Amino acid sequence: MKSLLRKALRYYRVKYKDGVHISRNASSSGSSFGEWAHVAAGANVVNSNVGRFTSVGRGTNIYNSVVGGFCSISWNVTIGATGHPTDHISTHAFPYIAQFGISEKTERINVRTTVGHDVWMGCNVVIMPGVNVGTGAVIGAGSIVTKDVEPYAVIAGNPARKIKDRFDDETKQALLDSAWWEWSKEELKERIELFRRGVDEEVLKEIQGG
Repeated sequence: MKSLLRKALRYYRVKYKDGVHISRNASSSGSSFGEWAHVAAGANVVNSNVGRFTSVGRGTNIYNSVVGGFCSISWNVTIGATGHPTDHISTHAFPYIAQFGISEKTERINVRTTVGHDVWMGCNVVIMPGVNVGTGAVIGAGSIVTKDVEPYAVIAGNPARKIKDRFDDETKQALLDSAWWEWSKEELKERIELFRRGVDEEVLKEIQGG
């Protein structure tokens, strides 16, 4: 029992560097992270930029992507994984990967995937390569996202479709204009009560410096 507990503690142990939390069981090759970003056990972040305070859940895979700040990414999410060419003779990877013994390693052209700020993704979401997800979007669990997502849209399904907008157009624009995700930690602390209530006229006035 003690041996199992020690293994579990090693699995979930977190490395702290420059305010970034990365599980020792996570991979983060060729990637950069903003302050207080968190990468959970078993996650794999490759050739990507992850914004500050963004949380990456267990078993999530992120490739060739730019992810904004304050995103909440659940477990087993896949963002920007390399696709297979459907207009070539074969969809197989042997022309690009040396392990099959047919071709020397060749760099593929990686399509960049972009996720805005404050995006919430449920578990098992798949974001296809090249898709742009707008700031403030909410993506339901198990969704397969094949097209760009508007800011503050709520989408779900396979393929994912828009269910509704989180706010009206005026409110969405006010939130985007505020760029609150760029505020310093001190500013966030000073205005923390704004984030603990529903958006109304007073909140919008406050975030716009009124």
